[in-house]
This record gives sequence, structure tokens and C-alpha cells, in this order.
Amino acid sequence: MVEENPRNVVHVNIVLVRADSPEEAFDKAEELGRENEHTYLNPNHKTVTFT
Repeated sequence: MVEENPRNVVHVNIVLVRADSPEEAFDKAEELGRENEHTYLNPNHKTVTFT
């Protein structure tokens, strides 16, 4: 998401997760998602957020 921009930009990363159960895979996937969330200012001084 870019601050003050009504469009949503979508970028998809596909990651293979090794786990012994669907629950463990889900937990690992959520953790990977949280680890890759970040926010920064773009060159136009607008806040960009990855979730």
C-alpha cells in the first residue's frame, strides 16, 4: 500500500514450507509473512507498507 494512493499494488511471493502437519505449515507461513512486513518512505516521501 502506498500512502494516499487508492490502488492496491499486489506482489506475490511463493515459498515452499516444509512441515510435519498442516497446522505447523500454517504457523511457519504466518511467521514468514510477519518477518517480511515492512514500511519505508518512497522517493516521493509517501509511506509504502508491505503486509
